[in-house]
Amino acid sequence: MVLLFFTENLSRRNTTIITQSSTFDKNVASLANDGVLITTLELCGYTNPGKSKAWLQVDLGQAFSICLLYTSDAAD
Repeated sequence: MVLLFFTENLSRRNTTIITQSSTFDKNVASLANDGVLITTLELCGYTNPGKSKAWLQVDLGQAFSICLLYTSDAAD
């Protein structure tokens, strides 16, 4: 058996679809995956703070075995 380990940001593939439960101002879901690591409010996907149960969904287009997931909040 051969195991291959590699690091790829699967969410950056062109087949990835990102959605969120709501949108605050102009902060659409795609901003959560634009490759910019600056987490100011203007550069992040952001859900409407008036809505409960906010969510972000990342559809990678096929099944993968994920061993590391990194998320961060906007730096208000």
